[in-house]
Amino acid sequence: MSRFFRRSKEPRCSSDDDYDKMQYWTPEGVLPTKTVDQQTQEFVDLRPYTKQAFYPHVYRNDESVPGGQTRKNFEPYQVGYEPDRKQLYEVPVDSRIDLSRKPAKASNIDLQERCHPNDRGRIVCKPPNDPGTYRGVIVADRATGSNHGVAGVIYHPEGSSRGFERAPVEPLDREGRQYLRRFADDSADPSRVTTWPPRDEDAQDLETYEDRYKKVRRPRPTQQPKKKLDYLQYLPGAHSRHSVTAWNVDPMWTLDNSDDTTAPITVNQDLFTHVKPYIMTLSWFRCRGRLLILVAVFLFGTFYCLRQYTDMASLPKSSLLALLSAAPVVLSKDPKMQWFPPSNNHINGLDEAINGDGTYGFIYDSSHTPDKDYGTYNWCNMPHARKREYKKPSKEYELKYVEVIQRHHKRTPYASNAFPVEPYQWNCDNQGLFYFGRQFTETPKPNAQGYWKGFISEINPFIPSGWIGSCQFPQITAEGLDDSWVHGKDLYEVYHDLLSFIPGRKEDWRSKVKFRVTNNQITSQVAGMFINGMYQTTESVPLLIQQAGVDSLEPQYKCSVGAKLTSAIKSSSNKAWKSHLDKTKALYKTLDDISGVPADDEGFHESFDHYYDNLSARQCHNKPFPCKLVDGKNSSTCVDQKLANTVYRLGQWEYSQMYRDAPASLAASASSWGVWVAELASHFRAVIAGKQDILYLHNFAHDGSVSRLLSVLQIDVMVWPGMGSEVVFELYKKAKSSDKKHKDEYFVRVLFSGKTLKSSHPDLGLMDMVPVKTLLEYFDGLTGENASLVKGRCSGEIPA
Repeated sequence: MSRFFRRSKEPRCSSDDDYDKMQYWTPEGVLPTKTVDQQTQEFVDLRPYTKQAFYPHVYRNDESVPGGQTRKNFEPYQVGYEPDRKQLYEVPVDSRIDLSRKPAKASNIDLQERCHPNDRGRIVCKPPNDPGTYRGVIVADRATGSNHGVAGVIYHPEGSSRGFERAPVEPLDREGRQYLRRFADDSADPSRVTTWPPRDEDAQDLETYEDRYKKVRRPRPTQQPKKKLDYLQYLPGAHSRHSVTAWNVDPMWTLDNSDDTTAPITVNQDLFTHVKPYIMTLSWFRCRGRLLILVAVFLFGTFYCLRQYTDMASLPKSSLLALLSAAPVVLSKDPKMQWFPPSNNHINGLDEAINGDGTYGFIYDSSHTPDKDYGTYNWCNMPHARKREYKKPSKEYELKYVEVIQRHHKRTPYASNAFPVEPYQWNCDNQGLFYFGRQFTETPKPNAQGYWKGFISEINPFIPSGWIGSCQFPQITAEGLDDSWVHGKDLYEVYHDLLSFIPGRKEDWRSKVKFRVTNNQITSQVAGMFINGMYQTTESVPLLIQQAGVDSLEPQYKCSVGAKLTSAIKSSSNKAWKSHLDKTKALYKTLDDISGVPADDEGFHESFDHYYDNLSARQCHNKPFPCKLVDGKNSSTCVDQKLANTVYRLGQWEYSQMYRDAPASLAASASSWGVWVAELASHFRAVIAGKQDILYLHNFAHDGSVSRLLSVLQIDVMVWPGMGSEVVFELYKKAKSSDKKHKDEYFVRVLFSGKTLKSSHPDLGLMDMVPVKTLLEYFDGLTGENASLVKGRCSGEIPA
């Protein structure tokens, strides 16, 4: 159905929600699109249906209006209707018509609907062949009769049995969902007997019925209190038919043993003294018995829990329990391996994130940062090492190896981060995504440089919810490709022009400079532009890539402990995380109202990640903020800059919480990112041992990759790594010196966004010429040499 609305570039009148989540609205009720589609799919070939008196038959699409004029319910541009090739047919839907029989006339149907009570039995036994109120309109091929799907639904308006109105499309509501349940039951079993409560009755209906019943039912009688137990009936000589009416009524007491069953026993103080021991004994057993039972249950539960705990302690998974319960979490008994909290700053202050103003001076609306402000956080294009700002170390340090990891540059949003109905299209007609294979044989055959060009099919009835357009979601945009090229050019100017470290463009650089990507295609898109910016080549360049499912750069390898720790940080068990969700309920309600995102959508409501990505991608590409759609058109209720800034601040707070502020963040990152850290350490060792010829390795990765690395390095101020975020490891060899303080020959400098990274770890501190031995000991404590501890810690086999 939805494909027929795709011709025009103007906003659609109907919703772009998933096909199965839509319904046709009429004054008589709603019809889910899913049920209409199922009923009309029964007609595979419509050529035999030529008789206008039977259904289905041709729908002429001409409706009379006052004044002798006619109108069309379906315009050609709306339905992809080509008169020379296609024909519209109408077929009854939501009715029990027998298509092999001629339908009853409207006058007969109306007459039988107002029949005499005595005729009702006859009508039930032989009902009229009523086509009903609704018709599904099908598009069919004139030549082949093939069914191209539903164009829409038409219905008889009230008071008219001849004319038709077209039913508008809207998102599925409560009534539509009830209809779907009833339709599914009827389809599964035509002989099904309705049970109570019916499938099309929900809690709201049942509550209404209960309220009505309460108004008409007789009130229940007041429950009488239970009669107290008469202890005197158990005393020696006491008669069970007598009752105690008083304990201290008369100084004299008598016991009447007459046959009068209603004669009371009058008891004075002496009798009370006589029977008190018996009563107290019975009371003790009655009261103390309950206490004894509670004590027994408590002791049983205690011993049972202790046994379970003892059994768990012997299992490998106990290490996960230790990781979750430790505060702070440590990966080794060595205090140098423990988590150190970041500094208190604007980003990790929740009150400022919720109630603050602006975005701490961060840039969200352009890739350009003025030279005088370069180094400022720019989400659209993060600062990186440039010749203009780069600080050369003293001459006593000789650069031996450089490894860079960066996030890809700006892109279209992920499809999962789109709103159910986006108000405009996002097209990428100003670029192409090249994908082809090439032979490396002695006599390779030439290949064409094929690229992906997105298009929208007029025939395909299945379309994704959310973004519509010729882009892939995600893909690096034309602007992001330009940023990638500049990034490569800037690093060449640093490490060749300024430091004379990497080979020049006319030298044999391929054996000394390597590039690595992840299995996500957007990193390869960035790499192609980056390499041309660095070496200005259009020839083939190998991109190193690990196998999908075990890639350490993205990362993709399975690490259940790391995943569970991260989930625990983002759960209600983390008081800080729960508090930030509780305090932003009103904000979520505002965003949901504008975007149309359901309140029960977990992806959008477990964090602000989805809203952050959706809004920031628009702003970085100079696209307008979204507005609430009313009848398929933009309303005046829109996301403004103030609302977007609040989302940005909360996104920054969440990343600081996930990767630095939560004590479990180090353990989570060290396990799920530990393989890449161990690979980096092995590169340092190979260079120091003289076993590696590579001078420069560049990794193209993602925000999750860079975030975990910053978490492992325990950065002092954590931010969400923006587009193109860069971390540089420079390995230096220091000339021989008598300085005892620096007896190590090799040192490491770490740059983040072009500046020296500051760590909260006391042994790392400002990471400007950190002894490589110190850094390797820290890495080995987290991951083991050559990642020897990572697999065991990910599975829980190695305890913390």
